[in-house]
Amino acid sequence: WVWNGTTWVQKLTVATPAARYAHVMAYDPDRDRTVLFGGVINANPDFSAETWDWDGSTWSMRNPGFSPSARAL
Repeated sequence: WVWNGTTWVQKLTVATPAARYAHVMAYDPDRDRTVLFGGVINANPDFSAETWDWDGSTWSMRNPGFSPSARAL
Protein backbone atom coordinates (compact mmCIF):
# COMPACT_ATOMS: atom_id res chain seq x y z
CA TRP A 1 0.00 0.00 0.00
CA VAL A 2 1.19 3.52 -0.84
CA TRP A 3 -0.08 6.80 0.60
CA ASN A 4 -0.56 9.29 -2.25
CA GLY A 5 -1.20 12.25 0.06
CA THR A 6 -4.97 11.76 0.11
CA THR A 7 -5.71 8.05 0.29
CA TRP A 8 -4.04 4.63 0.43
CA VAL A 9 -3.58 2.90 -2.94
CA GLN A 10 -2.79 -0.80 -3.25
CA LYS A 11 0.22 -1.53 -5.48
CA LEU A 12 0.39 -5.06 -6.87
CA THR A 13 3.86 -6.17 -7.98
CA VAL A 14 5.34 -9.38 -9.37
CA ALA A 15 8.11 -9.68 -6.77
CA THR A 16 7.53 -8.88 -3.10
CA PRO A 17 9.38 -9.59 0.13
CA ALA A 18 7.90 -12.43 2.19
CA ALA A 19 5.73 -11.42 5.14
CA ARG A 20 7.93 -10.72 8.16
CA TYR A 21 8.18 -8.94 11.48
CA ALA A 22 10.97 -7.29 13.52
CA HIS A 23 12.56 -5.92 10.32
CA VAL A 24 13.85 -2.42 9.66
CA MET A 25 13.00 0.01 6.89
CA ALA A 26 14.54 3.35 6.00
CA TYR A 27 14.20 5.88 3.20
CA ASP A 28 17.29 6.56 1.08
CA PRO A 29 16.81 10.08 -0.34
CA ASP A 30 19.92 9.84 -2.57
CA ARG A 31 18.42 6.89 -4.46
CA ASP A 32 14.74 7.80 -3.82
CA ARG A 33 14.12 4.28 -2.48
CA THR A 34 12.75 2.68 0.67
CA VAL A 35 15.08 -0.08 1.89
CA LEU A 36 13.94 -3.11 3.93
CA PHE A 37 16.41 -5.32 5.79
CA GLY A 38 16.26 -8.46 7.91
CA GLY A 39 13.50 -9.50 10.26
CA VAL A 40 11.86 -12.82 10.93
CA ILE A 41 10.04 -14.29 7.95
CA ASN A 42 6.67 -15.65 9.09
CA ALA A 43 6.99 -18.92 7.15
CA ASN A 44 10.49 -19.56 8.52
CA PRO A 45 11.32 -18.64 12.14
CA ASP A 46 14.98 -17.92 11.32
CA PHE A 47 16.38 -14.39 11.11
CA SER A 48 16.67 -12.97 7.60
CA ALA A 49 19.59 -11.19 5.95
CA GLU A 50 17.54 -10.16 2.90
CA THR A 51 17.77 -6.63 1.54
CA TRP A 52 14.91 -5.30 -0.60
CA ASP A 53 14.20 -1.89 -2.02
CA TRP A 54 10.99 -0.20 -3.14
CA ASP A 55 11.06 2.45 -5.87
CA GLY A 56 7.41 3.47 -5.53
CA SER A 57 6.10 0.81 -7.89
CA THR A 58 8.37 -2.27 -7.70
CA TRP A 59 10.14 -4.28 -5.00
CA SER A 60 13.62 -5.55 -5.94
CA MET A 61 15.75 -7.97 -3.94
CA ARG A 62 19.30 -6.67 -3.61
CA ASN A 63 22.58 -8.44 -2.94
CA PRO A 64 24.93 -5.76 -1.62
CA GLY A 65 28.65 -6.52 -1.46
CA PHE A 66 28.66 -5.68 2.25
CA SER A 67 25.70 -6.42 4.48
CA PRO A 68 24.99 -7.02 8.18
CA SER A 69 24.48 -10.58 9.33
CA ALA A 70 20.92 -11.95 9.58
CA ARG A 71 19.05 -10.22 12.39
CA ALA A 72 15.77 -8.95 13.78
CA LEU A 73 14.88 -6.24 16.25
